[in-house]
Amino acid sequence: MGKRFLAQGSRNRLRLPAAVALPPANPYPPTSPRESSSNPNPIGIQNYLDSILRSLNDGEPMIGIWGPGGIGKTTLLQSIHNQLHAEARSNHASYRYDFVIWAVASMSFKPESLQREIASRLGLKLAGDATSKSFAQAIYDCLKRRSFLLLLDDLWYAVDLSIIGIPDARSAAGPRRAVVFTTRYKEICAGMDRACRIIKLECLTEDDAFALFDEKVGQKTLTSDPRIRKIAVEIINDHCQRLPLALNATATALASSKTYDDWVFAYKNLKKSSENFPGMAKSFFTPLKLSYDNLDDETKKCFLSCALWPENYSICKDDLIECWLGLGFIEEQDISSSYSKGNHVIGLLSSASLLQPGDVEQREVRMHQTIRGLALWIASSYGEKKEKWMVTMDSSFKEWARNNFNWSKAECISFMFNDIESLPLQSCKCDGLTTLILRGNTSLIRIPPGFFSRLPALSYIDLSHTGIEEIPTDVRRLSKLKFLNLSHTKLHCLPMEVEHLKELEYLLLYRTLNLKPIPRKVLSGLSKLRVLDITASGSGYDLDIRDGRNGGRGGGGDIQDFESFGRDQSRKSLLALGIMVVSVKALCRLSKLSGVSTRRLWMNNLAGFEGTLDLLSPNLLGSSNSRIGKSLRELTIMNCDRLEKLIMVGGAREALGKKTSCSHGPRLHGLEILQLLELRRLTEISWKGVMAEELLPNLRELTIYKCEMLKNVTWVLKLPSLEYFQLQECEEIESVIAEEEDDEAFPKLREMILDELPSLTKIASHPLSFPALESLQVSGCPKLKKLPFGPEIKGGKLKKIQGEKMWWECLQWDDKSIKRELLDWFFFISPRAPLTALPSRRATPAQEKGSSTSSGSFYRAVLLPISVPLMVLSLSTVLSPSILFLCVFLLLVGRWGLLQR
Repeated sequence: MGKRFLAQGSRNRLRLPAAVALPPANPYPPTSPRESSSNPNPIGIQNYLDSILRSLNDGEPMIGIWGPGGIGKTTLLQSIHNQLHAEARSNHASYRYDFVIWAVASMSFKPESLQREIASRLGLKLAGDATSKSFAQAIYDCLKRRSFLLLLDDLWYAVDLSIIGIPDARSAAGPRRAVVFTTRYKEICAGMDRACRIIKLECLTEDDAFALFDEKVGQKTLTSDPRIRKIAVEIINDHCQRLPLALNATATALASSKTYDDWVFAYKNLKKSSENFPGMAKSFFTPLKLSYDNLDDETKKCFLSCALWPENYSICKDDLIECWLGLGFIEEQDISSSYSKGNHVIGLLSSASLLQPGDVEQREVRMHQTIRGLALWIASSYGEKKEKWMVTMDSSFKEWARNNFNWSKAECISFMFNDIESLPLQSCKCDGLTTLILRGNTSLIRIPPGFFSRLPALSYIDLSHTGIEEIPTDVRRLSKLKFLNLSHTKLHCLPMEVEHLKELEYLLLYRTLNLKPIPRKVLSGLSKLRVLDITASGSGYDLDIRDGRNGGRGGGGDIQDFESFGRDQSRKSLLALGIMVVSVKALCRLSKLSGVSTRRLWMNNLAGFEGTLDLLSPNLLGSSNSRIGKSLRELTIMNCDRLEKLIMVGGAREALGKKTSCSHGPRLHGLEILQLLELRRLTEISWKGVMAEELLPNLRELTIYKCEMLKNVTWVLKLPSLEYFQLQECEEIESVIAEEEDDEAFPKLREMILDELPSLTKIASHPLSFPALESLQVSGCPKLKKLPFGPEIKGGKLKKIQGEKMWWECLQWDDKSIKRELLDWFFFISPRAPLTALPSRRATPAQEKGSSTSSGSFYRAVLLPISVPLMVLSLSTVLSPSILFLCVFLLLVGRWGLLQR
């Protein structure tokens, strides 16, 4: 399973060759704060905003905004960004910059992290192993002749921006440059620049505070009884201290209170809560805790666990829900219901102002640092037991390590994304530790023997995205363990001792590429296992491997190992399985396993068919008894060199001379993600007796990659739930939509990527409305001369078009006003540069092939140009046979590189 297995909410990316993109023409990148230029600025912000914009227009090089947490510093910075954006779109040049760069420093500031964020905003692609110095040089080279405004949020330390690569904004010569930053401390402003203009953000005025409170609670309630208004004023002034964050959270919590008695009761609870918070914490946490107190017990636990992620981290909703499932906060009859419940809880926390939208609003959430502080305070028994939850990142962890901290009093430890290289054995004795999260510590390669013996109460372990290669045998001592995540590790095998984990319910081994098959005895011993993900683990699963009747293919697992889940009455059914199969026989057997619900399925290099694959045949996914068809959420078909036609046959079909019905309604109604990867001989995807929209009503994400003989994919346009569509490296594709259709196509499509389609001449024959489209990315499509946009696109949701400059300039427009309108949303990229992806998602199989992609590129770029002329010369002049031999050798080496792709 790994990241985002259960809910399948992730977006899948294909890695393109690394390169440095040219700076985008539009200075407002789509990964900047959410634009809200059409809405009025938040209450109390306008005067500050006007003052800062005047200063910028007057050439002020550096402005520092300071004030306590929750007072609205980030909101003001977002308003600056959005105002400049609105000015640019209105063609008012007075505030224009070549770049407006949004970045967040945070308490756990690291130069490399900030450099990567800035580089992302600039459209630069930096190598993963590059140094901070090379980062700085790349950023400096990009900005040295450009005007820019750097909006830097949440500084905790004075930073030398030249180390980051930011040119000096104070230079009188050259283009206009400025830096606006926020911090909690006035001293930081002076530390950044003695000449810095310093702006202190004050609490809201009484009128503004009441207006904000009234906006959330509702005027009808506040005016219904003068006594309610009096209580409201006391809450605003005494408890919320007129802080916007506290006002928002408290007013949201009180919105359901309609009578005077309701308000009296809430006010008493508020005053009682304040007794738990000493000193400064009282003004911050007391009003916020009212929102927490209004949650039910289950939702409270879910809220507190959000603080396990690092500060300012954009958390994938699916990861959150996966965590809640593993911790036992959510328990439903099936996985789909569990995820529906989890999304409902996220909605409750968001509506209570306890969570905010993340980088990708529909997929991720973020916890405000003050709210996170509240969660950690509550989790530590209101500060009385600070060792109860140990949550840290970066430099703070190193400090703890130097002080030889001990874990003896901890109940929960989360050290995500640190540079941990080893674990302390002597100081980690802790009988009460139940949760251990070490995700993202890629330098951690070893768990010391005896480590788990010292932590006998563990019920939740996350070691994903680490470098560990083996699990010590004392894992058998973890008799209470329910959740174990080892995804994205270098693990070679599971020790036999894992069979003793009788309480284990979740075992996640997604993308453990070196993993040997799980021994059948281990699987049989895990009697309470409910979720297992072994997708992309080892060589995949076949049928009859153990008795040698699988045609000589070896090295993988046997699908029959899972039969005990349906046969053994003493064990629970497997609610969610992620698996990769390598033969039609294995797929057929999998579809008939009664105790297994397959949630993620990869078909890799399938054996057992020739030419045509009928996915909905009664032997595969089409049977009314098929458990795969009912439970499947993600399907990937890849590397099937024999596959020429992929057909979906619904309704009545001819079988053995008799008509049989295999379709009673959609067979794949739960499928949300479909990937067709490297099907090089695939010429046709056809639908017989069933429409694509009937079979796949809930498909949200579709990726078609290196299907080099496909001509079109007209069937995708009617998919009612499709949000993300990527079509890449399909050489024969001439049109996306080949047939004339009405303009109700792509009703929910938000993002479309068209990449390396050399034969593509059109997306569609006539304009389509694209009511939900936000992003279009086009690269390597030289014959595409027209976009299927009508006038309605100008008032739509489109925020980004990304493509090569020459391609944009050669586009033909029936209505030139559309081009003018879209120009501010266009981002130039280099013809050799990859498309800039949105914040990272789970990788696809193509990402595991970076080295082989390089070998193919080397063949085309170097070996082929050298060897062909040499061969011609050799043959024409009858030179030494050694030259001819060299040419042939070079060609064969190059051909081998291509085959490896």
